[in-house]
Amino acid sequence: MNAYDVFLSFGGHDRAKAERIAQALRKRDLTVFLDKNIRTGEGVSETIERALASSRTLLVYYSAGYPSRYACQFELTAALLAGQREGDPTGRVVVINPEPGEEHLFPVELADASFARAPRYGDKAALDALEAAIRRRLGSVRGTIGEPRFTERPRWIADRVAGAHGFVGRYREQWQLHSQLRRAAYPMVRQVMAGPVVALLGVAGAGKSALAAAYAWQFGAAYPGGVHWLDLSGATASDVTARYTHELRRIARTLRPGPAVGRADAAELSAAVSDHLFTAARPALWVVDDLPPDLDPTEVQRLLLSAGPLVHTVLISRHGPLAEFMPVVELGAMSAEDAQVLLREDCPVDSEDERRALGVLAERLGGHPLSLRLAGRQLRDRQGLCSVGDQVRRLVEDPTVLDPAIGLVRAALDPLTAQQRLVLQLATMGAGAPLPAGFIADVVTALRPREGDLGDALAGLRELMLATRIEDRWEVHAIVREAARRYLDPVVPDADLARLVAEQLLKQSGEHGTESDRLMPFAAALARHPLVAPDACHALHRMLSVFHQDRGEPVEAARHWDRALASGVPAVPDLLRGARAHLDAGQYEQAEEYASRAREAAAPDDPGGLSAVGLLAQALDGLGRSEAADPHWAAVRAALPSSGDTGHTGADPPGSEPGLDQAVIELRLGYLKSRRLRGDMRAALAHAGALVNLLAHEPPELAGHHLQAARIELAILQLSTNAQREARQTAESVQRWYHDHGLPDHMNAVTAQTVLAQAWLTLHLLELNPDPANWREAAETLGQQREQLRRSHGPMNDRTLSTDVEYGNALLCLGRPTAAREHLTETISRLDRRHGARHPMTLRARLLLARSHAQLSEYDTAKELSGQAYTALLATLGPCHPDTLHAQYDLGVALVLTGSHRPGLRMLSAVRRTAPSTMGRKNDLYAQSVAATALGFLPGPVWRMVDRLTKDRPHTDETP
Repeated sequence: MNAYDVFLSFGGHDRAKAERIAQALRKRDLTVFLDKNIRTGEGVSETIERALASSRTLLVYYSAGYPSRYACQFELTAALLAGQREGDPTGRVVVINPEPGEEHLFPVELADASFARAPRYGDKAALDALEAAIRRRLGSVRGTIGEPRFTERPRWIADRVAGAHGFVGRYREQWQLHSQLRRAAYPMVRQVMAGPVVALLGVAGAGKSALAAAYAWQFGAAYPGGVHWLDLSGATASDVTARYTHELRRIARTLRPGPAVGRADAAELSAAVSDHLFTAARPALWVVDDLPPDLDPTEVQRLLLSAGPLVHTVLISRHGPLAEFMPVVELGAMSAEDAQVLLREDCPVDSEDERRALGVLAERLGGHPLSLRLAGRQLRDRQGLCSVGDQVRRLVEDPTVLDPAIGLVRAALDPLTAQQRLVLQLATMGAGAPLPAGFIADVVTALRPREGDLGDALAGLRELMLATRIEDRWEVHAIVREAARRYLDPVVPDADLARLVAEQLLKQSGEHGTESDRLMPFAAALARHPLVAPDACHALHRMLSVFHQDRGEPVEAARHWDRALASGVPAVPDLLRGARAHLDAGQYEQAEEYASRAREAAAPDDPGGLSAVGLLAQALDGLGRSEAADPHWAAVRAALPSSGDTGHTGADPPGSEPGLDQAVIELRLGYLKSRRLRGDMRAALAHAGALVNLLAHEPPELAGHHLQAARIELAILQLSTNAQREARQTAESVQRWYHDHGLPDHMNAVTAQTVLAQAWLTLHLLELNPDPANWREAAETLGQQREQLRRSHGPMNDRTLSTDVEYGNALLCLGRPTAAREHLTETISRLDRRHGARHPMTLRARLLLARSHAQLSEYDTAKELSGQAYTALLATLGPCHPDTLHAQYDLGVALVLTGSHRPGLRMLSAVRRTAPSTMGRKNDLYAQSVAATALGFLPGPVWRMVDRLTKDRPHTDETP
């Protein structure tokens, strides 16, 4: 075949315009190929392939309808990839844009390149310009486009076959995806203010994953750094982090970015993979498939790699608010042309009548890929029994079809065996979570023990596209589940199935750790099923609560206890567990209610009564009602064994004390915290050290989490008594323990991280050369934690508010008083609404707000706020509490700075006298009070200089 200067690519509706342009170019001595036999919906013929390979440039008449034509996209892709191999994707392409805008131009490279005006009839100037553009292209290239080189593929790191078998069309969506991913490389077209991250969204069965896989296959040459596929199928918002970590670890093992992949947590794995891809400096594709649709947008951002602009990320989900912070490609119905091509894959047709019949069917099915695939297979299986037209008519005219997808799934249900129907019936009990094959086998075998091979039944469901296998789990599509609910006759009564499934779930929860974990999403859905008996529902919620509590997820645990305790007369142990869950979640009002009910319900000789008293006292402390809690703590103190404050005494070996059990450990932990909250630091520190030593000698299954909680209390006390280095070591030991046990996000691990950040922000008295990078990292950690707690616990939760207060302190330590003032003012507003103005947390925040004003040299305001905080702390916590002493010191300094030397010095002297009895002498507060009283004779200006020197950190600029 002769070589052509120009291959003219156009959509069928633009034939007249294309022919006119081709004729004009031929008159200018350019050889032009133009296909004269384009038919809507038809693929690429051998003639077109040969002509394209023999052409030097591609001239695209890019109207709004161009992207929908299958052959057009093949032609354009071939030319762009040929140019990309030569260093310029558009090097062989000239675009004519007949539309007023550029939004329809895909990929973005075409919009970035200059394009020609569509010449009107007789527009010689436009034709001259078009000819000149073509000749410039001809002068810059050698040879022809050549055979489409779609065989150059990058490495795939995925638990799936590379590419998308059976995928057809969707070129417009692929180009849209490509353009969004590549837009940052072409800033002249659109303003770009974000990295190459795109969300691919669509309804169930729309073919989102298949589209992404087809894109990665078709455009693989653009990603020599590889295609990295993370499959989150079946993950829920509650377990998505664990599933993502598992997938990330799989990829990290393949890439081998470091030696400690097996024990790294999500953040470490993400950092290692990010560094590996960044160092490789080659464009790569990162696909996160099947994000839970209810995942919080800020949680989604944690799944992104910080690997630079060469890593292009695609997030796939059904829906969600992702459009708020990233471009979205919405995958809707397939075009009529693509839908017909998909149908013809299973049902080839010859006549024009049959082709039109398939067009009618494609329209009736709404372009839904799953529906189209099912319909095509039904047409294929009935070939020879009746005409294609009759088969299509039967599908289209079915009067019971409410939805094309549901109607087609209904037809596919008819030939199923009883065993297969039972599998689908089981799936309708859940909320779409994949089920382990072993669990399916247990249920099916219990109900239909003499049926055929279950493996064959599952494989049959998979062949019919009614179920999907994910490793050793099986997922049933939402459309299939809905069809089964509507049209499938139950194999067994739903009530009997619900009862059996609940029994199996409860049985497996005590037998298989990993298996049980994977069943929790299904158990959560079943617990809400209306046919589950109340006792089974209660047991499921108890199981779920224990599961979440063991994983350090108190908010979820508390939610399930609320549901378990909502009906009937709950037992004392359940009320105690519910109170503990709410206490850990920072929900003190509900903890108080459950603890009070447990105390009232406990028999006089029931040890649960004392536990209830301890939980009630902790809840009251959390609510800032320490006076109401004091009598309860007195009762606990009196009931504890003689070693309750000091651990084992005498000759008894550690661990031998009678009655040392979980309830006693929790009482001691609560009592320890109560001493700290009341400012009895020395007694609390001795108690904490003894308790840590005691628990360290107990069996891990008894003392594991409690030992870490005791260490956290010890670290907080070390931090309060100028033992910052020891506090850091203690907090780090807690983090290591949870890291080693695969629970880096456990509540105690997060608390330890908070304490560690505070320890870095609080210098030891003799720590003369601190690293400012540690301060910034600590502040960033607190900032991240407060955002996470806002999402998981809510902005008004006490754990959230406490972290907000400490983040304000971090801003002060970084020398950012303006930012601290704004943040603390907003936090105090929430604290006032939550607890009122006299809660210790509110008062600490007010004291920090006073410091922000002092750092800004707003001394009168600082004096007023410090005075308010000191007066209230003195009344609520007493004169010896560390917070009261800090407020007294700040007020004394503010008084001196505002001219009230004598009252201020009296305040400072009182701090110098009182601090040693509570906190010792080796701490900042005592040292500062000594220095301040010694300099009392100095005038105000010098005092202002001293004030700047005695702040926690020197002033810096207000930038983060």
